[in-house]
Amino acid sequence: MDVAVDLGLPSRTWWAKCNLGANIETDIGDFYTWGSIEPNSTNYSWNLYKFGNKTNLIKYNKYDGLTQL
Repeated sequence: MDVAVDLGLPSRTWWAKCNLGANIETDIGDFYTWGSIEPNSTNYSWNLYKFGNKTNLIKYNKYDGLTQL
């Protein structure tokens, strides 16, 4: 079974055939908050964010210049 799809992009980036946590292409898969490597519920409240909260993002914000996890 193929696990990646080549979209023919100039970047040569390959994309996964399924979402994380999904077994087939039509499954939704797991839910993640920004910066988290562990899946969680569909509740995206700010108290689940790994790098701060709504009023105080401590990483990956406009001040630290970080743009990639």
